[in-house]
Amino acid sequence: MGGLSRRDQEKHPRPSIACRYDLARRGHSRRLLSIVNPVNQLYLIFEIASLYPQLTSFSQKSRFSLTPVKVELNAIRAVPLPPFSGLAELRLKAYATRSHILSTDIARFYQSIYTHSIPWALHGKELAKLNRNVRDLAYYGNRLDFLVRQCQDGQTKGIPVGPDTSRIISELLLSAIDERADQLSGNKILAGYRYIDDVFYCFSSLVDAEAYLNSLRDAVHHYELELNPEKTRCQTTLSFNEETWPHKVAAMRIHRDGKSQRQSLFRYFSSMLEIAAGHSSESIAVFAIKATTTARISRENWDIYEAFLLRISREHTNTVDLVTKIICTYAAMGYPISPMVDGWVNDLLVTHVPANHHFEVSWALWAAISLERKLTGVTVDALSKTDNSVCALLALRAQELNLCEKSLATAVWFGNLSPQAFYEDRWLLLYEAIANGWLTSAPADMLSEPFFSTLLQEKVRFFLKNARNLPINVPGGDRILKGRRRRQRSSVLPGNIYVPKSKAEIQERLEFEELSGDYGDENGDIFNEYIDYDALFGIE
Repeated sequence: MGGLSRRDQEKHPRPSIACRYDLARRGHSRRLLSIVNPVNQLYLIFEIASLYPQLTSFSQKSRFSLTPVKVELNAIRAVPLPPFSGLAELRLKAYATRSHILSTDIARFYQSIYTHSIPWALHGKELAKLNRNVRDLAYYGNRLDFLVRQCQDGQTKGIPVGPDTSRIISELLLSAIDERADQLSGNKILAGYRYIDDVFYCFSSLVDAEAYLNSLRDAVHHYELELNPEKTRCQTTLSFNEETWPHKVAAMRIHRDGKSQRQSLFRYFSSMLEIAAGHSSESIAVFAIKATTTARISRENWDIYEAFLLRISREHTNTVDLVTKIICTYAAMGYPISPMVDGWVNDLLVTHVPANHHFEVSWALWAAISLERKLTGVTVDALSKTDNSVCALLALRAQELNLCEKSLATAVWFGNLSPQAFYEDRWLLLYEAIANGWLTSAPADMLSEPFFSTLLQEKVRFFLKNARNLPINVPGGDRILKGRRRRQRSSVLPGNIYVPKSKAEIQERLEFEELSGDYGDENGDIFNEYIDYDALFGIE
């Protein structure tokens, strides 16, 4: 920044547009995630790191938060969340001897955050409005506000959904809301928790619950947010109960093998679909499909199991990733993958590309790549019209592997190239296309852009085209996979499943794919919360 004028320094880093990724979630709801430009994200991370002691101290003032700011170096995510599976026990212990419950959340929380409310939360609304200088170190919230805006083309409405930086910033705002609501209400909460913006509090009376609700609503309004009216309720503890559908699904049994397993698969999936029809907003299909992986489906029953997986994933598309992982694992175990999978992949792509359903498209493409399924000309034409970087990169990889019946039409993706293109929403596609040799006609001034040219020189990658799958853990699968690995020379089995090479590695337990609460689906861990594996599979 030394060579920039003071005015340019105040505008640095330049604004960028994040790549969008439309995620399928429970029921038929969706969430739009942001893959933030790495330059802007780096500046924001450096700023948060320099302020980490102040930010953690601020977030820990909240009495009932389960999600304070806490970076863990060895976790899957930098700011991990406690497992959702523990909340049922917390609720029970909180309301067992209390009179009334308040439950609510904030409507479209991340998407509704006003970025100027970040300094309001940290310094007080009145003081922050008087001093908006981003270079004033005493008002560091202004700098955070600025850097978040630069991650989203200068917009003040909403913060990116997905990055852990947004988890940190959102917790700061929620802590300020908690503090204001407590001051207005007189601290009448007896027990409960806040899990990000989801609130579950217990009170000694309806009057206290409603009084706190009014204070919370005022505090939320103070920061330009709104409570979700559909999820806001005050009720007696005696009228509250947990969802019963997980118990119903867990009570259904799948037999171990033979004809009885085949019949039980019909009963299990048919009953699951019937239950799901009455609970359209829940992740029943995800729950039920995960449950089936605790038994190994016999070869003679694979055809019906595969058919049910494909059928269910077409209706409940938030299961496409699970179905892909399961089919790839059984392919590695030597099970015959039917031609139905070809139709499933192509149908998903033709259906969901026009709808911009990036989750379904990317996982269908990954299934095609992993299982070496051909993409028809109609499918390729549809893919050529996608404007999403993740989907386009997977399509380019499929083409490189000769899985496309015709060539992709990429002129729209790679038009109007200049250094500024690295700060548009296609930054990921352009960068990885250059890095992987799929775009060889980039102009010289674009390749000399200082930040991205450095990333290229350092061989930084965001898209691993040679990525492999881990198997899911089905009973006996470890032994079968190791046996198949010993009988072939490659460490990559069918289904793009990686099994270690060396004898020492093979003798150890394989690393398995975890089928839990991925992709920010807050209902994911409910599977582990309720299920009784022995009862499910009839084990005495």
